[in-house]
Amino acid sequence: MAKRRTKKQKAAAKHNINLSWAPSEPSVKGQFNFEPKKPKASSQKHENAISLAKDGSLASIKKDIVKSLILVSLILALEVVLYLAWYA
Repeated sequence: MAKRRTKKQKAAAKHNINLSWAPSEPSVKGQFNFEPKKPKASSQKHENAISLAKDGSLASIKKDIVKSLILVSLILALEVVLYLAWYA
C-alpha cells in the first residue's frame, strides 16, 4: 500500500516546473512549402511498360474469375435444389 502524505506535507511540496517553448520545425504537414515535382521521363516510361505488360495477363485472370464465379453459382444452385427437394 502506498504511503499517505499529510495535508501539511502536501502543502509543503514544491516542484520546479520549467516550461519553455521555441518553435523548431513545423509539426503540421500543411506548413511545409509544397511544390509539386515533375516526374522524370524515364520513370514514366518504365511505369507505362509495366502497365502494358500487366494488360496481357489481366485478360486471362478475368476469364479465370468468370469461370470460378459460374462454377460457384452452379454449385450453390445445386445445393439449394437439393435442400428444397429434401425438405419438400
